[in-house]
Amino acid sequence: MRYLAPLALIAAAPLSPAADIAMFPKPAAGMKQIVIRLPRLPNEAQFRIEFYAGQTRTIDCNNVRLSAAMARRELSGWGYPYWEMPTPPPAITTLIGCPPKSERQAFVQGAPEFAPYRSALPIVVYLPTGYSVRYQLWKTDGVEREGR
Repeated sequence: MRYLAPLALIAAAPLSPAADIAMFPKPAAGMKQIVIRLPRLPNEAQFRIEFYAGQTRTIDCNNVRLSAAMARRELSGWGYPYWEMPTPPPAITTLIGCPPKSERQAFVQGAPEFAPYRSALPIVVYLPTGYSVRYQLWKTDGVEREGR
């Protein structure tokens, strides 16, 4: 019995940052790999992560979005999810006439993706060079309600 505690500690030790993504493919030419590692939280089932790919661009007063969403893929043999945006998507915009000098820098993003909060498994995203990923966390109040 005294050998179980050290073995349990070894089994619970987190993987190194390189080891927890070693099974994922390397990014193709012109692509980059973004890895989001979430800290361990108590009661992770109460959290979700929303993440979206985008790029900082100069825009005017119009609403601008990327026209393509990231595609969810599954790592063959492992079942782990990852997301990719294989080509730079075109931007879609409203066509409002803007006043002069209305240009500004803004993060133009595509449709968001949602995933369960899991600190044990990083979120891996493949994007064209020049794009980045931003994310935010959502938390439930922990109260279950019954639908009627």
